[in-house]
Amino acid sequence: MILNTQITSGNSEIDEMFGHFSRGQLYVLAGRPMMGKMPLMLNIASVCSTDVPTLFFNLDLSQDNLKKMYNLGFTDVFDDLRYFEEAEFDRLLLHKDYALVVVNYLQLLASGSKHNLAYLKKMAKKNNTCIVLILQLDRTCETRQDSKPSLADVKRMFQDSEPLLKYTDGIIGVYNINREIKYNAEQLKTIQLIKLS
Repeated sequence: MILNTQITSGNSEIDEMFGHFSRGQLYVLAGRPMMGKMPLMLNIASVCSTDVPTLFFNLDLSQDNLKKMYNLGFTDVFDDLRYFEEAEFDRLLLHKDYALVVVNYLQLLASGSKHNLAYLKKMAKKNNTCIVLILQLDRTCETRQDSKPSLADVKRMFQDSEPLLKYTDGIIGVYNINREIKYNAEQLKTIQLIKLS
């Protein structure tokens, strides 16, 4: 549901943290593997897709494998990097006015402009869409007694961390106390979300 430019995620924590996702904005969802980042965003994408056009870029699994693993509530899934070229991205959003675009995950985007936060923010604003980037963190946070992700953990994933705060509109840390449960609704119940920026 869009209220002006706002997109209700269906996740009360995220909506409370940021006053809803908004078109033209860029968000980062960061955490270690197996914390439930992708199931969380697939759930949010499914909820959003009932009200607004929603697109999921899954670069980690093929479109067919993703649909086998998850009961998707939407059909617009891409696994082709060429759609992140500016002309292709523009064409894609001209064809359908996507309000929400999720990318799983940032490190799998090719180096260069497509891994550039300034470029991704430009694409969000130019096409009036909300882009959410899933980011895999390294093991550093697990060496601490409190292994929840921090903003420093996110910054470490970028050669130059200055654009991280300049171009993103929100950074969310994802932590799960139960890493044994994989890829189902039970995993979503134990996820903790942390507002990092």
